Amino acid sequence: MIPARRLQNLPPYLFAKLEEKANQVREKGVDLIDLGIADPDLQPPDFLLESVKTHLHDSDAHLYPTSRGDRKVRRIIAEWFLKRFDVELDPEREIVITMGSKGALADIARAFVNPGDIIANPQPGYPVYGGAGAVLNDAISRTMPLRPEFGFLPDLKLAEGTRLLFLNYPNNPTGAIAPNSFYEETGHFAEEHPKTLVVWDAAYTELAFDSLHLPSILQFTRKAVEMHSLSKMMNVTGYRIGFAVGNPDALDAMLRIKTQVDSGAPVFIQRAMADALQRYKGKFPPAEALRSHAQYKRRKQLMENGLDSIDGVEKVFRSKATFFVWAKVTDDMEFVESALEKGVILTPGRGFGDLGKGYIRAAVTAPYERIEEAICRLKGKEYVKPEGPPRDESITPVPEKPCPDEPKAEESTDETVIADAETYNFTYTPGSEGVKVVDGEPKTIMDEEDSVDMDETPSEEPHETPIQTFSMAPDPEFMEFGTPAEPEEKETSTTDDVEIEPDISEEETDLHEEEEEYDPHHSNGDLDMLFTSNSKDTDDVVEAELVDEEPEKFDYASMGSRSVQMEDNSDNSSDDDDGDDEDIIDAIFEDFEGFDDSDDKPES
Repeated sequence: MIPARRLQNLPPYLFAKLEEKANQVREKGVDLIDLGIADPDLQPPDFLLESVKTHLHDSDAHLYPTSRGDRKVRRIIAEWFLKRFDVELDPEREIVITMGSKGALADIARAFVNPGDIIANPQPGYPVYGGAGAVLNDAISRTMPLRPEFGFLPDLKLAEGTRLLFLNYPNNPTGAIAPNSFYEETGHFAEEHPKTLVVWDAAYTELAFDSLHLPSILQFTRKAVEMHSLSKMMNVTGYRIGFAVGNPDALDAMLRIKTQVDSGAPVFIQRAMADALQRYKGKFPPAEALRSHAQYKRRKQLMENGLDSIDGVEKVFRSKATFFVWAKVTDDMEFVESALEKGVILTPGRGFGDLGKGYIRAAVTAPYERIEEAICRLKGKEYVKPEGPPRDESITPVPEKPCPDEPKAEESTDETVIADAETYNFTYTPGSEGVKVVDGEPKTIMDEEDSVDMDETPSEEPHETPIQTFSMAPDPEFMEFGTPAEPEEKETSTTDDVEIEPDISEEETDLHEEEEEYDPHHSNGDLDMLFTSNSKDTDDVVEAELVDEEPEKFDYASMGSRSVQMEDNSDNSSDDDDGDDEDIIDAIFEDFEGFDDSDDKPES
């Protein structure tokens, strides 16, 4: 039987091959530490598991769902979006519940891309953009380079004349966070180029650290579609649940595709997602989610520190979001092959396109101690497991020595400067180091002295200061170049003998305030927050409690069911120089040949 010709242009899905080979190697008794596939190892929150069980008993849980999604769930998504992003959505036309974001990305492309059309595809980037977006629609993929010297942001001029523009921040695989000015620039592009649909993949927006509240593209334009997922937010990649929001005409077109290719997500999963969103405290995720995010943060810091001192690693790009670590190496294939020989699985950068060559990605979706052991293996040293009871990853300080016999790193005590694009407005001391639950509420812990000015000795009574919420919170730990201006001095208000900075005004945090035109090819302070090659958080923390009303309960069962050079890649091959990607993967695992491949396609 001869398959469709378009499949000849579809490169192998790298992550599926990695997972297959990893399983085969494990079956031979080899102890592998898998930092390749980005599949969360942490368990979903208990409340979410209980919610799934509860809604399994809804009287309509066994019936076909609707293609657009449960009406009550869509209303709850609209309420969450308003609290989280200050954006009002019409649940009847501006929300579609999806089976994760991967399928939704394919559906929206199929709804808008004709054979021969051009899509703007960022590289390095999620392979689905070029595969399901271009190849499976007989379209042409135009590469939009994401280069470190420009903060891994594309030149939007390259998207002119395209049918579809894919963007993804926080970014997979680089971990890059886009500044507000880039969101604003993208909003202007969408308004000025109505024939190009902007699709923003926001799968990692909620997986940001240190109380960063990253924006939505819908705060800057309504002529776009944004994809959200519960997968990374709540560690439920297997639930296959998410939602698309934005331009109603675009969602109507996507919905017509959905009615032909799927029957919608199971209603009990939809309703469990709604319950999870209702547990947000304003802009903050529930305490259980914050705890897992704190664990990923520490794992990521550990991996960044470890890679920084490994031979062959030229630079580590640190970031405050996603559970990925992106690093420049001498040769990505050589580095990955060497790591495999030491029992560590990493992802070669070329798996994310040609422009990923010379980089590697590590996903910190393995237990903390296994990451410590992986670092030791990569250094060729023996791992010495710490004595004593298991450590709480969410609050235990990251060791200064990622592996025995490493030189002691200097502790950082710098403040973190929160920036809104080019203007540094206020300061925030780093440390959202851990999260605990007190009286049923999430608390983030830091030393008070790091976040308040104290003219007098505070009283013995503990003083709790609400965490400031920010629309965008990059900081100089991402700095590659440039020095921020000193923050302006602010008035303070006194409460219980403790002076604290007053709440930031609505005008100061307005996401639509005017900024200078953003030039992604001009090395200025706009990119200062994106990356740095050497920085560590302090372990100082401030205690704060979030208070919100209990989520409303609904009776669901009663409801009815930047290189400026433009490149068009019609063949979408990922490696013209080194041959077929299938051979690349086989080369990685050349010591474990002779195994059959499977059809499993894991998420990345």
